[in-house]
Amino acid sequence: MKEKLKNIKNIFGVISIFFVIVLFVILGFENKKYTKNLEKNITKKEEVKKEEIKRPNNIYSAGQIQRIISGKEEYTGEKLVFLTFDDGPFNESTGKILDILKENEVNGTFFLQGKNIKDESSDVLKRIVDEKNGIGMHSFTHDYKKLYPSKSGNASAILEEMNQTQAALKKYLGEDFKSSTWRYPGGHMSWKNLEEADKLMADAGVTWVDWNVLNGDAEPSARRPATAEGIIAKIDSSMEEAIVKDVAVVLMHDGKSKGLTIETLPKVIEYFKEKNYKFSIFN
Repeated sequence: MKEKLKNIKNIFGVISIFFVIVLFVILGFENKKYTKNLEKNITKKEEVKKEEIKRPNNIYSAGQIQRIISGKEEYTGEKLVFLTFDDGPFNESTGKILDILKENEVNGTFFLQGKNIKDESSDVLKRIVDEKNGIGMHSFTHDYKKLYPSKSGNASAILEEMNQTQAALKKYLGEDFKSSTWRYPGGHMSWKNLEEADKLMADAGVTWVDWNVLNGDAEPSARRPATAEGIIAKIDSSMEEAIVKDVAVVLMHDGKSKGLTIETLPKVIEYFKEKNYKFSIFN
């Protein structure tokens, strides 16, 4: 009987030791797994941190800024100005604008027409990016009749031109390059039935922005400023009329015939510097 009890104790002892070993193995495995996940999370956080360090703090989403300047989203942050230039790139005129921005240590966003992105303008295109300026898309053809037949948005034509412009940018800036910003030729405000086009672009990760301040360089000749003083006065009156005054999206053009815009640009920059605006760009 004693021998039997002794054998039973031995068996329980062996079983207990076995379970202790199994428990240690499981705990060791779980601990290893936990440590691995912890290291993974730390690495991920470090990568995010590095990305935040690399990413300048003056880049904003076009969609968010559009909601702000149209009064659909409240804004209580610092004063922002976006100098925007439509229609390029052109070697001479866009190049001169880049010289002025660099000299004044500020940045702007260039809304480019796909048809103007070609071998001849590739150097100035690369310079826009190298000097930390923003690039937005401004259609491929800028053809109102194609994009807005009967003044109504043609969603498939708009999306096609967005993709064509994106492809032209990738050709010269690399496959990894993507513009997330669009400006409708003539402005979103000017056309009907753009909801479908807006959605298709948003699905592709692209948002649009108009403007709330203009220098008048594309106004009909009767209303277009003819002097530097006239351009500053036009900007000043636009600022007064703007729904939101702490965020200014300034419409200008960098076409070959926009000499006065180029001449006045240093004064425009000074105007916003004196009012303590932060010069910002669209992503």
